[in-house]
Amino acid sequence: MRPGNGLSIPSVYRGVGVDVDEGVYIPSDDTFMLIDAMGSYGPTLKGSMLEIGTGSGLLSISMLMANKGIVWPGVATDIDPRAVECAQKNAKKNGVELDVLTGDIFDPVRDRHFDVVAFNPPYLPEPHIDGSEGPRATDLDGGPQGHEVMARFLEGLPKHLSRGGSGFLVASSASPTAIGLLERANRLGIVAEQVAVRLFPFEKLYVYRITIP
Repeated sequence: MRPGNGLSIPSVYRGVGVDVDEGVYIPSDDTFMLIDAMGSYGPTLKGSMLEIGTGSGLLSISMLMANKGIVWPGVATDIDPRAVECAQKNAKKNGVELDVLTGDIFDPVRDRHFDVVAFNPPYLPEPHIDGSEGPRATDLDGGPQGHEVMARFLEGLPKHLSRGGSGFLVASSASPTAIGLLERANRLGIVAEQVAVRLFPFEKLYVYRITIP
């Protein structure tokens, strides 16, 4: 879901507020679930943090505010320039230092490593996306089977996640092939552990913690 007609919609979760600009994904159950899952690790999550597909920036801002002096610096990427601008404004509004970069997945941080990497990816298969004309819904469209964007993230993660670091990824029962991909993640040299699951009326959402042995 995204706001339209030039409007900004406020979104608040656990005391952190952002304004969501037109065309930017409005934080929803998957966002909140990822914030809670990462928050449950408390100060054990420390060092540099990267968020892929930041949207409004709520996740990164929440983590930086909850772990001041522990999680730093904060970097975020998004393929949509509207989201980049939105996240930059929200970081400034909340008084946190967040470097927001425009680009696809890891492209803007090609040679950098991070201690914490998070991604709430688009995970809906293309048939689930409405057929309206206009720009591709990059915040929803996970590819023909729903797992293609996630697969590219997993392939690039070992090059950017520091040894001893943690990656966090959302998956949905709306894309069964994505769940299977995570279960076979060891083929990519990573370990994916399911750390949270919630049942909603139309889908089951999962959060996986990813490490590199």
